[in-house]
Amino acid sequence: MSAYACRPFVLRWQYAMESGSEYYTTAEVAMSLGVSRQRVSQLLKSGELKGEKIAETGRWRIPEDTLDEYLRSRGGLKTRRRRLEDHPRFRELEEEVRDFRKCLARFEVRLGILEGLLEDQRATLLRLMYEKEGDGGASNARGRT
Repeated sequence: MSAYACRPFVLRWQYAMESGSEYYTTAEVAMSLGVSRQRVSQLLKSGELKGEKIAETGRWRIPEDTLDEYLRSRGGLKTRRRRLEDHPRFRELEEEVRDFRKCLARFEVRLGILEGLLEDQRATLLRLMYEKEGDGGASNARGRT
């Protein structure tokens, strides 16, 4: 994964932090409701669950208050679990952390390779300098005798 490939994660995090409102994906809502993503899509299309369809991507985003309202209307808000692991975005964020770690590991490997190449170049340069000094010294000695 290149540095550019890591960029969507950073941009998504920045958007979530700047927007101030919490939106869920169909996968997150599905996890929260204990249904499939297809069922969530059906609920959105039928209007039972309200959400916004993003024109550029064709994906849905569901505001947190809308999800709470839907759960309240179904009598399920009281039973909604509030542990961190049960938060709809927990798995997604956990996956993003894993992806960040993979990016970091790749960068560390690349950095190690570059450091190795730099050390090889440094050694080659020193060797060439010593050889040149050795040749120069030999030619000076030959010129004096």
